[in-house]
Amino acid sequence: MNLPVEVHTLPEESSKRSKGMLHDLSPGGCSLFSEARLPVGNRVQVRIHLNEKLKEKFGKEELTARGAVIRSIPKGEGYLITLRFLPAKSSR
Repeated sequence: MNLPVEVHTLPEESSKRSKGMLHDLSPGGCSLFSEARLPVGNRVQVRIHLNEKLKEKFGKEELTARGAVIRSIPKGEGYLITLRFLPAKSSR
C-alpha cells in the first residue's frame, strides 16, 4: 500500500514514536515496515497518512487506530510489524 505511518507506543505518557510504511490493511489489523522494533504484546496507536484518492474516499487526512503487536520480524534494515486492531472504547 506504501502509505506513511506513525506508530506511538501506549500508554501515551511514556510513548515512543517510530515511522514506517504501511504494507497491508484489513478491517481487523494491518502490517507495516517500521524503522524500530516493536515487541510482541506492545499496545500502540497507529496513524496512517492517506494519499489523495483515499482522502477523497474517507473524507479525512488520516486514519488512526489502537492495536496490539502480534508479530515483529526483522526485515532488511527494519522490521515487519503486524498489528491486530483493538475494539474502540465504549463512551458509556
